[in-house]
Amino acid sequence: MKFLKYTGLAVMMLFTIVVFLITILHFCKASLTTHTLVKGNRQIVFIEMVHVASEGFFERVRQKIKEKGDDGFVYYYEQISGGTQEEKSKLSRLMGFAEKAGVYQGMQRVLADAADLVIQPQASFSGLTKKPEVNADLTIPEILELAKDVVPEKNKDVMDFETFTKETKDLGLLDKDTLAHSLGKFVIRSILKLRVFAVNVNFKSPLDDIMYHRDLYLNKKVMETEDNLVITYGAAHFKRFKELLGPDWIEVKAERNLVF
Repeated sequence: MKFLKYTGLAVMMLFTIVVFLITILHFCKASLTTHTLVKGNRQIVFIEMVHVASEGFFERVRQKIKEKGDDGFVYYYEQISGGTQEEKSKLSRLMGFAEKAGVYQGMQRVLADAADLVIQPQASFSGLTKKPEVNADLTIPEILELAKDVVPEKNKDVMDFETFTKETKDLGLLDKDTLAHSLGKFVIRSILKLRVFAVNVNFKSPLDDIMYHRDLYLNKKVMETEDNLVITYGAAHFKRFKELLGPDWIEVKAERNLVF
């Protein structure tokens, strides 16, 4: 009898915890993580960026950029730019997608639609600071030049936009007001909020090679200025960014806030 009693209590406690977590994930709009690093009188606020999230998340990012901008910080951001259609196709293949321009962006749009979210509105982050913002990222031609010796695995399956879209539709994730869409939306949003994939992901060449060169470039841009900086860059970049800064930069604060 005691065994049944304690088993019942354990099940009830587990059920309560699960219900609590589901409620939190359902009602919170986002999980915003920021890191504050200091060296002498200089300060860097690194905002971990998520490229597909709720509007609430991006509104909090805008608030943070403006808040630091009012304090005289300069805004640095990531945005791979430039390149011809042919160069964009080459970059797409290097990243493991089909050799076609716009595949990654197209898949983001499908993901956002499936979860009723929005793609990172980078333009809305512009003009929030008193000083001119800086694109601290490589251009597509620069990336291709740095990664010219990297050869994609020929036999590796690639992610194709059309296939991805078809499979998403076949699962019913794009059909509004269906159980599949509701469940898919909850799962996708939960993953994006928790961002487990962004924190623990272990990239391998050639993608890691591309990210490495971008991290080096960001570090170079940071070292070229004496300004205090507020930076928005993908969450997967922070660990190496911090390592490249060196031991003189001390992380004094790391905040992770749920946005309701």
